[in-house]
Amino acid sequence: DNPSEDDKKKLSSLQSELSIQSGITAHHLKQLETLQSQIENLVEENKALSKEKSKLATQVKKSAERLSCEKAAEKAALKAAPKTDQEKLVAELKAEVGKLKRDNTRLCVDTTA
Repeated sequence: DNPSEDDKKKLSSLQSELSIQSGITAHHLKQLETLQSQIENLVEENKALSKEKSKLATQVKKSAERLSCEKAAEKAALKAAPKTDQEKLVAELKAEVGKLKRDNTRLCVDTTA
């Protein structure tokens, strides 16, 4: 019933191997815990970045809309300005034509008199 010397060596070797494997398993578990923690941190960071991205997208959209409105207003102002200048010019020309007609009428009256 006594184990032989060879059996004792095998048992000792197996115990040693079991101890090593147990240490490796514990180390792997620790690595897995660390990785799990890192994954959780990355998930939280991703959520925060996603929120920030959404905020920035909204700001960009609002800025684009504002810029579009500003450009449209600028375009309208540019279109309106030449018309206003043209209207002023037309009014001045009409006034000048009216003055020339009066002068012409006076000259006609002067020459007939």
